[in-house]
Amino acid sequence: MNVALVTFGTRGDIQPFVALAQGLRRAGHDAYLAAPSNFARVAAAYDVPFRPFSIDSEEVAARPEVKRIVDSGKLLRLVRARLLRRRHPVLDALNVDVWNLTQDAEAMIFRAGAPPAAYSIACKRRIPSVEVMYLPLEPSAELAAVAAGLRKPGGRLFNRVMGHVTYQLFWRMFCPSANRFRQEVLQMPPLPFFGLLGEYARLGQPTFYAYSPSVLPKPSDWRPDAHVIGYLFAEEPPDSRPDPDLCAFLAAGPKPVYVGFGSMASADPRRSVAILLEGLRRAGQRVVLQGGWGKLASGQTLSGDVFPLEETPFGWLFPRMAAVIHHGGAGTTSHALRAGVPSIVFPYNFDQPYWAQRLWELGVSPKPVPIQRITPDSVAAAVEAAVRDPAMKQRAEEIGARVRSEDGVGRAVELFNQYVDRFTAAPTPR
Repeated sequence: MNVALVTFGTRGDIQPFVALAQGLRRAGHDAYLAAPSNFARVAAAYDVPFRPFSIDSEEVAARPEVKRIVDSGKLLRLVRARLLRRRHPVLDALNVDVWNLTQDAEAMIFRAGAPPAAYSIACKRRIPSVEVMYLPLEPSAELAAVAAGLRKPGGRLFNRVMGHVTYQLFWRMFCPSANRFRQEVLQMPPLPFFGLLGEYARLGQPTFYAYSPSVLPKPSDWRPDAHVIGYLFAEEPPDSRPDPDLCAFLAAGPKPVYVGFGSMASADPRRSVAILLEGLRRAGQRVVLQGGWGKLASGQTLSGDVFPLEETPFGWLFPRMAAVIHHGGAGTTSHALRAGVPSIVFPYNFDQPYWAQRLWELGVSPKPVPIQRITPDSVAAAVEAAVRDPAMKQRAEEIGARVRSEDGVGRAVELFNQYVDRFTAAPTPR
């Protein structure tokens, strides 16, 4: 079966779809990845067929208005900015790209909300589709409304009400673009006013929640076709080799602390890096500093105890670290957990405060501090706790062993094949 894997965003949004493509191809499917044009090299490295969008997501992240939202630490500012705009050129362009790039698809797996019209395109073509989410956005009485920044579970009724409010806020961000495409291109009626959850339940439409049940179990009040499948880790290319200079740095002293914030392109990265490095110096730690989209190492004068890194597989790197300082993005969080080493999370925005809180609750991280409020002393204290607390190290090892025992890709392929069989046997009108 020709399966289109459709996603948009950062490396943490694309890498799990690379893993899915690998798993589907091993199972005999002809899977390909449709994603931002700046990830062509990543797909090629993993030998995954690639079809590029017209949009470069790194260029989008570098825009001043996006940097302002990132630096603000206020997720609702992003929601408000999108709700107040009548048109969203990036989202509208993505819809056109998906329509054009998936003409031959016999099934589709897409990231929730990005692109907005992916589900509608699959419905128009009457092909099976599966949605993938990286955070528990579906309302539950047992979970806090994570996307609204309410990270501690309250009462059951409060959780459910706020979960629906949060879901509606996010639905309103993406629904206008999807409906415009449905009506102008697909000649279909608008999507349900309150979202797709009711339609998903009626149709038995699967959603794959791509995080570990050891980190966040499935709530008992979710629908049967909402599956917490585990993290999606790609198999590294056989010719992947770490930087010899990095290997020499690691061999020259005790395990260092990793520092990296992935795609978080701040307007003033030098300020954050200066604070972090001073805190790590006070804690007496060596450092591996990854530049990422924020260009953290650019223009910095670094001491011999700091190794600047552009890119290396986290699966190889993180087990060799004493701790991992990161932003709490879903991708980096998954690799830190799998490595079995403590995290130190300084979240920026989006879903990051939730995952930061969850790691602290699990006992694998000190209490998180928003990146906007870090000081050298707070960084030093967090690092000391992470590298010297034996209970935290043991708990990280325990969670890491559980995550490594899970097979999120295998589970996703199994559930996908089951759904395709059901859909083929009795396709439901949409």
